[in-house]
Amino acid sequence: MQKKNGKACGSCCVGMNRACPCCSEPIGDIRCRPLEKVFAAMSAPCKFRATGCMETVGYNEKRSHEASCPHASCRCPFDGCSYEGLLLYNHIQDDHATDAVVAMGCLRGTTVTLHKSKPFHVLLHRSGTRVFLLLNGGDVLSGRSLSLVSVGPPSHANCELLYKIELAAVVPGPGELALSASSTVPCVRRLEGFEAKAFLFVPDSYWGSSGTVSVTVHV
Repeated sequence: MQKKNGKACGSCCVGMNRACPCCSEPIGDIRCRPLEKVFAAMSAPCKFRATGCMETVGYNEKRSHEASCPHASCRCPFDGCSYEGLLLYNHIQDDHATDAVVAMGCLRGTTVTLHKSKPFHVLLHRSGTRVFLLLNGGDVLSGRSLSLVSVGPPSHANCELLYKIELAAVVPGPGELALSASSTVPCVRRLEGFEAKAFLFVPDSYWGSSGTVSVTVHV
């Protein structure tokens, strides 16, 4: 911030009745241009240098670069697994093969059977790069919320991934409707703390006596 007389002032002055304790000048909500120029001229190495990123980025670009840096590690979503690294796809194939489905092509028409008690189902893109999770949330009343997320770096600019989830009626007929929802695929480095902004609501009645549904995913 900056004082009315143009001098810079620290955040500690805010607690002093919005007046500088040294000169009593009032403190306004004024951007301090000189300090902004100093920060803009600064640069620093990416925090993921240890995992292979050799980029040195400006102070103003550091946060956006690190959010999309391909050298940022990803954490395994399975409970009890401590893996965190750059080869999540290979790790899941090697250590969690029985819990994953290797999807064909671009996930077009990939159908999986999802149990009501299972928090997610893994879908591995055939290209060997993308790890998708079909999330099965219990955060809604009288049903479940299904959504899709990618564990890995964001897709390239202007190339958002889109998905569609389809679920057929348990007993086809006038009383049961097929369900579907579509949205963009969010990308995260770890599943902890993630909350889906868009999802498909599946009522309890659709899960049947077996507690499962057949879900088709398109990306």
